[in-house]
Amino acid sequence: MERCIAPSEVRGITTSEASIFGALAENLVYYDFVTKYGSFPNDMYVDKNDPATYLYFLGKKNPHLSLFNYYTGLRSAEVSVRRPDLLIDSFSKKEFYEIKPNSESGYYEGISKVGELSATYKFFSLPYIPGITYRGGEMIVASFAGQLEVKFKALLRGPGLIVYQLCVNAHVGFIELVTFLALLRYIIKQMNKQVKSQTFKPIDLRPAFAAEGQLRALALGLGLIMVVGSSAVRWSFFLESGG
Repeated sequence: MERCIAPSEVRGITTSEASIFGALAENLVYYDFVTKYGSFPNDMYVDKNDPATYLYFLGKKNPHLSLFNYYTGLRSAEVSVRRPDLLIDSFSKKEFYEIKPNSESGYYEGISKVGELSATYKFFSLPYIPGITYRGGEMIVASFAGQLEVKFKALLRGPGLIVYQLCVNAHVGFIELVTFLALLRYIIKQMNKQVKSQTFKPIDLRPAFAAEGQLRALALGLGLIMVVGSSAVRWSFFLESGG
């Protein structure tokens, strides 16, 4: 039985931890996008909280656009100055995406921002539309002996809006809600430690299952006695390009 939840809705996860995970989630989505549709080092803007890089990208791709007029026009027209998480301007694609947790608040924040960005680009006659190329993907972020898997899943909930969640699948038994949340708290905290790394390595669950507490009880209850290896996902393209 598979059970899924947005990381920000896991009890015991702070707002700061949810924000850190959000940055990690964006890296995982970017990696999945490039893996599926190819690398666009000169045609892709990835938001790293750097407005200057965003304006440079817009100016480079739209020579007719006066960035001074763009910036001052945003203010005078009271149009949003917010940036998309992902913007693609290639020969065949001119689309943008916002990436949010798959929660009610995440969904409404996401569609609101997609609307604001759409209005901004239309106001300045820029060619960008909410993206529909990316359909979704999944990645194993923790596992144990083929008996328990935790996956990061991303999906397109609407044009321009990608949402993500964590899903737990125990193949040998039922996980109670309290233990399910304890497992995800551990995994989120461990994943967050890799947010600044150039790679992501699936979480090794053995230390948590070996220690006393809820997760050891889970391992014993499910009979998790074997060892499983892991491999790393590299996303240095995004960290090095900075958009």
